[in-house]
This record gives sequence, C-alpha cells and structure tokens, in this order.
Amino acid sequence: MKVERLAFVACTVTLVSFVVAPRVAAAQEAVIAEVISDDSTTADGVALIEGRGLELSPGVVFHPALSVEGGFNDNVFYQEEDEDPTSAGMMRVVGRLHISNFKDRADDLGDVEDPDTGAELTPRSVEFRGGVRAAYQEYLNGGEEVRSQRNLNLDAIADMTLLPAGPVSFIVRDKFLRQQRSPNFEDESTLERDDNRAWVGIRLQPVGKTIGTTLHYENWIHFFEDRPAQFANRMNHTIGWLTEFQWRPFTKLSADVSYGFYGPMGGDSELGGMPFKTKSNPFRIVGGMSTLLTEATTLKLYGGYARAGYDVGQGYSAPVAGGELGIRWSETGRFVALYGYDNYDSFNANFFRDHTLAAKFIQRINFAVLDGGPEIRFRKFGGIPTVLGDPERKDLVVSGTARLQFVIAEKFNISAQYRLSMVDTDYLAKIIDDMGMSFGTDNPSYIRNEVSLGVGVAY
Repeated sequence: MKVERLAFVACTVTLVSFVVAPRVAAAQEAVIAEVISDDSTTADGVALIEGRGLELSPGVVFHPALSVEGGFNDNVFYQEEDEDPTSAGMMRVVGRLHISNFKDRADDLGDVEDPDTGAELTPRSVEFRGGVRAAYQEYLNGGEEVRSQRNLNLDAIADMTLLPAGPVSFIVRDKFLRQQRSPNFEDESTLERDDNRAWVGIRLQPVGKTIGTTLHYENWIHFFEDRPAQFANRMNHTIGWLTEFQWRPFTKLSADVSYGFYGPMGGDSELGGMPFKTKSNPFRIVGGMSTLLTEATTLKLYGGYARAGYDVGQGYSAPVAGGELGIRWSETGRFVALYGYDNYDSFNANFFRDHTLAAKFIQRINFAVLDGGPEIRFRKFGGIPTVLGDPERKDLVVSGTARLQFVIAEKFNISAQYRLSMVDTDYLAKIIDDMGMSFGTDNPSYIRNEVSLGVGVAY
C-alpha cells in the first residue's frame, strides 16, 4: 500500500472525528456505552446513553436497552485492496443489561458526594456494577459465503467490592468477550474466540491513612471454540502487589509489581508437529501518578520495566511508558489524548509491542451526543512460530470511530456511526490447513469501512 494512501486514511479518520465536533468538551465514561476511555463515571453520563434506569431497591438501578441497526460494510473478509474485497449490507440487533448501586461516582481524585445536598455519602458495605452486551448481526447479501458470516458477539463485565471504605476490602472483577471474526479470504468458516479475565484482590488500607496496598491475582483465558484453532488456547496466571499513596489532595501515586505463569491450556501446544506457544514468566514493575493540574485538566503518567522469556523463540526486555491528558471544557464534554508503549502476550506469536497514539472525545449538546476518536498503533510481533512464517512482523494499525446519538424523551435514541479499521504490513503469513500443513501465503493487510444507522430504547 502506498505511503500517500496511508497518510490519507490517517488524516481522514482524524478529520471525521474532530471536524464534526465544533466544541469538544467532557462527560465521563458510561461502562456499557463505551463512550470514552476513562475510569470515572457520573450518573448523568450513564443516564444520557442508557436511560435513567429502573430502581429495583434504594440505590440499586437496572438499565435495560435494545437497539436495531442497519448499515453497510465494504470489506466483509478483511481482504487486500487488490483482491477485490466483498461488500455487503448488514442488520444488527444489540441488547444491553446493566445493574449497579454506584448511583454516583466522582473522579478518583475527589470525594463522593450526594449530587443534591453536597453531603458526603454514607459508605456502602457492598459496591457492585455489572452488565452484558449482546450483538447479533446478519449480512444482507446473496452469496452463501457472506451470509455464513452472521455472528453473535458478547461483552460482559462484573465489578464488586466488599467493605469498600473499611480497613480491609475484598475486590472481584471479571470481563468476558466473545468475538466472532470472518477469515481474510472468502469462505463459509468463521473464527470464534472467547477471552475471560478474572481478577481478585485484598486491599489493606487503615482508616484515616493515605496509603493502601492490594494483593491481587488474575486468571486470563484465551479459548478458541473451533477445534482446528485450539492449538492457540492459553491460560495465564498473574500474581501481583499494588501500593497506592494519596500524596496530596489531588495527586495519587501508585506502584505495581507482578509475576506471571503463562502457557498453553492443557499441556504443550503444537502445530504441524512443531511447538506453537511455549511457556513464559513475564515480570512487570510499573509506577504511576494521577493528578489534577487545574479544575478542567487531568494528567496520568506511568513508567516501568517489563520482561518475558519464552522456551522457544524471541522474548522481550523493555521499558513501559505512557500517559493520558484529559481536558474538560464543560460539564458535558471531555477530550483525552493518550500515548502508550508496552509489550503484550500474543496468541499468534510470543508477544507483540505497541507504540499507541490515540485521542477520544465526547460532546453533549442538549439531547445530542457526539463521541469517537482516532487511534494509531505501530506494532511489532516477535517470536512468531516458524510454522506460520518469519519470526518477526511489523504492522501499522489505524482505527477510528465517529458516532452521533440523539436522545428523545430520555428513553429513545437515534444513532449514526462510522468505523474505520486498517492494517498495513509487508508480512506474508503461511496459510495452514486443518492438519497444520502450509499451502500458500497471504498478506493480512486490509482497509475496512462500516457505516450504520440505528434506533433504540433504553430505560
């Protein structure tokens, strides 16, 4: 792909994200709505997208939502441009359920107060938030290969803290994703991947003290539902120790040390008679800071070191660094710029490294909400099994979203959305059959555009 085309795509997604937002300002993330990358939530932000909710009991709110979307996808099979990508219309039904007793949560740099009286809220013995999003999609096309790409994707979260204000707290979190993906060539098959991350911790923070420590454990499962792909299944275990210190009223410092036990699920993994994903023991030590620069500006920085060696193939020993600058122009808008440099375990290589540049925004004007942003990743895979190709691969990954929603009578909404995803690489991956034998090569580059219109109801 020519450099000029890459530059054009990158500029296009940036313009789509920002030109359509004449006044960028800030609200904060609604967990299921995925409005913006930020850890804080407000009742108004959730209510605008998900409805005011149905109160099941004092402080416990239930949010059901349903939407129907129609649209167009210009590259169903993630094909290169010279392969004449297949396009198709599509229809999607999305259901969401969300329940929480976090009636209001301020930014993590401030206190939690009653939104009406300003008085400090009485600490709860249990705080919880949970939700699930299910999206079923059909492609409207006459070809059997295209229609067979119908999919059901799931996204579920659970977050519970026992005795959150006590000297000893117990924390349980879980995030589950089911992603069904088309192959990068016309075929009736699909690839179904389940990803589950369960996290538990015990936090010790004496009442009145500004320092706390959390011992934590994470279980991370990558599971492919189709038997031919199950050679890539993984089960990763990580133990760690997190310490947090409230240095000043609006500045928090943290340090996290972790050690992992990563490896194939159910023993050794082989493909075509050769080792595929071998065991590793990643080690990380990362320090961070979050602070309030002004009433409208927040800054988060982190840095550290990470390493992982593998029984076979390349590992890594590298710094970890990143940051996030958030700017709020009003109570209804926010802009966040992010940068990150890190290494991650990969299911089709030993690891991958990312330089990430991203910007996200949300702007609310009366009953209209505009959100989205561009993201660019400079990615390198290391330790690719030789049965799949050369041991190293470098990609340019570009993505972006722009979404406009109109909320009517606090329950109904109309939305329009555009998504761009692109991968550019010179890498030639071997095409593997069910027996692990290679019968050709394929370049996994593609450009994919998707537009959709939808109507929905949320309580």
